[in-house]
Amino acid sequence: MTILWQSLSLLPRNGIFSRLEALDFLLAPEKEGIVIANVSGSRLLLPNPKTVSSMIQSFSVGEERNLTELKDTLLAMGYQKVSQVSQQGEFSLRGDIVDLFEASQDFPYRLEFFGDEIDGIRTFSPETQRSLENLDAVIVHPVSDMLLTKDDFLRGQKNLENLIQKSPHPEFKSYLTEILTEAHHQRLHADSRKFLSLFYQQTYTLFDYLPKHAPLFLDDYHKIMDQEARFDVEVANLLTEDLQKSRSFAEAQYFADNSALLRTYKPASYFSNFQKGLGNLRFDALYSFNQYPMQEFFSQFSLLKDEIDRFRKQDYTVILQVTSKQGLHQLQEHLRDYGIDLDYLAP
Repeated sequence: MTILWQSLSLLPRNGIFSRLEALDFLLAPEKEGIVIANVSGSRLLLPNPKTVSSMIQSFSVGEERNLTELKDTLLAMGYQKVSQVSQQGEFSLRGDIVDLFEASQDFPYRLEFFGDEIDGIRTFSPETQRSLENLDAVIVHPVSDMLLTKDDFLRGQKNLENLIQKSPHPEFKSYLTEILTEAHHQRLHADSRKFLSLFYQQTYTLFDYLPKHAPLFLDDYHKIMDQEARFDVEVANLLTEDLQKSRSFAEAQYFADNSALLRTYKPASYFSNFQKGLGNLRFDALYSFNQYPMQEFFSQFSLLKDEIDRFRKQDYTVILQVTSKQGLHQLQEHLRDYGIDLDYLAP
């Protein structure tokens, strides 16, 4: 399993869902796979992993749930309350019926209550409202990567009140008051991501979600350090712009600083074209990889077969990659026609 960790902080909801899929994957010890992230993605401020785990909800027929508390729970998980669900990340409450569209599902769930008891669970079509499948139980994950507990909101309120009290700028005070008002109602302001450091007790990033002893691979460490430097400049420019607009404060922390962690994390493998310029990094072992340009075959599978056989005779491992399941099936058919026997790993 390979998951791409979406990096930009202001992404459409499907980009956020991709990040949440990665967090759910990392929090599930039984799953195996790879998460790919870039510099900015690894520096996003994230909630405490325990908070994410605690907000994963399970619902089963016969279980009792208070509808008012359930509404508050879904809002805290990032779901948007609407009159009728039509897309992932939404929920509606009509009498004794709760509809919610989980981010990983193709169809929304309908929970039917009899008093406080869940009387039935089913999937349904949001277009026709017709029931599709009856279920005994479902698991519902958060749909936001900005998850705040009651303690987080209280902490944020206190820090915002201190900023308001200290600031001599009326425009900035007014702006902070808007964010504070939302925090009092335990809601996120449109600009809450810029102020997460005021709410979270400590800084958590993607690295805090890695299982113990999870290997880290840094591809082209020189470029990563260059990207870190450029990203710092971009963040500094963004902060300067926000300060000029009275939309931030000098000590604001928009992103985490992982530069020291990248140098000390273990176990880690550093890939680089040059050993020089890696600073004071100390390695347990150094390995050299030889890279050769491959010829293009232009659908001439007989030439590809000869090349694969040549590498196999030299005890090389040959890996062919495709970008989709459909491409894998097509490649399998072509290789089979030419008598090329390879092991296949489904994407």
